[in-house]
Amino acid sequence: MANSHTLGSFTVSLSDSEASFAEGVIELLENENYDISGDAPADIDLSTWEFAQQLAEQLGDEYEDHEVRFSCEAKEDAKTHYILLSHSNCESINFDGAVIFTQMLLERFNIDKPVMAECAFTCEKARPGEFGGGAAFITKSGIKWHGTAVWLRDALNDYEQEKSGKPKQITLTEHAQLDVTLFDEESEVNSIKAQITYSPVAGIAISVDGYTDTTNTEGGEVIIADYFGGNFDVRVYGDNTIAEPTHHITFEEAKIRK
Repeated sequence: MANSHTLGSFTVSLSDSEASFAEGVIELLENENYDISGDAPADIDLSTWEFAQQLAEQLGDEYEDHEVRFSCEAKEDAKTHYILLSHSNCESINFDGAVIFTQMLLERFNIDKPVMAECAFTCEKARPGEFGGGAAFITKSGIKWHGTAVWLRDALNDYEQEKSGKPKQITLTEHAQLDVTLFDEESEVNSIKAQITYSPVAGIAISVDGYTDTTNTEGGEVIIADYFGGNFDVRVYGDNTIAEPTHHITFEEAKIRK
């Protein structure tokens, strides 16, 4: 029977004391003399114990028999201290767990510098579907995940949507900016350029050609209706009034192309 493995390694820059803390947390979780679900023993630093408890809770079923399934080694070179997280001493790294652990450390020590981590999926036999990779962009405020399987699935969806002629669905992440061309075959104007942006504070905004969401001297105003049910409703008024729109596009009717 062929075994599949996840391999990976990445570093996290920390101070000497922070790196020692991180290494101590993993050593504690893997120490069979301690039950991390109980109260902290007298010989263990309380903050280390509580952090280890939180990590064990985050790992869930991936943490059993005192194994976190990733190694954490405190290291240093001529310029900095850091930890190396890897599959060392493990047949397969718990990549998700290592990434979650990293995010918890960045948050605990209020570290602004992001960490980029990658892993590789491999198999002992040439079995289709068992190869690929994953990546995580880690900050103190969260994690962004990506994988080759997801990329291939999205590429297939794009291909099938293009062949079907149906509107393309676009997912905007925080602070994303997307340049598109809107096609409305029922309108006298066959296509217009648009830029879509999103932020958790301002919400979704669209700017179309020379028009914006405020009055401009070139004779145009764009009114953006609410974003509802996954659809946009864009009305362009060419005379700076709200009489009749010169251009009306809904994403249900319009084809959206990157």
